[in-house]
Amino acid sequence: MQKDVLDFVVEKTHELIDSPTCNSETRASAEAWLAAVGTEQQAAATETYIGELEADIMPIDGLIGFADSEAGAQVFGADKAKEVAAHAR
Repeated sequence: MQKDVLDFVVEKTHELIDSPTCNSETRASAEAWLAAVGTEQQAAATETYIGELEADIMPIDGLIGFADSEAGAQVFGADKAKEVAAHAR
């Protein structure tokens, strides 16, 4: 992986880990990937990390439904949930 791409992915991975909506499995996979960067385990950790990210993709209709729900209001906060739903629409 080119250094500029790697640096970008490392930065975004730290942002993901710091996100309050990042689930524990994704956080663990992201942390394992960061620990593996530059080692012989990097390729395997990359595959695992990508698989975890793909498993967590929410289709846009699901995001809208979640943001409009009580659970969405609890996760995002009531005002932010409305913004997320409006932006997704």
